[in-house]
Amino acid sequence: MALSGLGLFTGAQAQNSNLGQQASQCFVIYKIAAGLPVNASHKDDLVRLGGLMDRTMQDAGVGKPQFERWTDQLMKRIGTPDKPNRAELARQVRTCNGFAKARYAHYSARK
Repeated sequence: MALSGLGLFTGAQAQNSNLGQQASQCFVIYKIAAGLPVNASHKDDLVRLGGLMDRTMQDAGVGKPQFERWTDQLMKRIGTPDKPNRAELARQVRTCNGFAKARYAHYSARK
């Protein structure tokens, strides 16, 4: 019985870590997007999406060291402004948009 309880706890920790990592990386994606002139007409929406990711990070208990590590991993994958990995960046945007819809539905159901 104690081992199964430990397994459930570990599973919950892993789920929070996965949520936290995804939210952290999406927060960065939305922050970058909000700062681009091409997205000026969508800036308010992007800021709100960043807020949704911030709430998810808080709920998942993401600390600054985790956030920084996950951000570094993301930045290595998407490249630099001079040499962006456009395919990876597009994949991240799609992933984040799907994740944001799921998190919005999650929080809406809790009201």
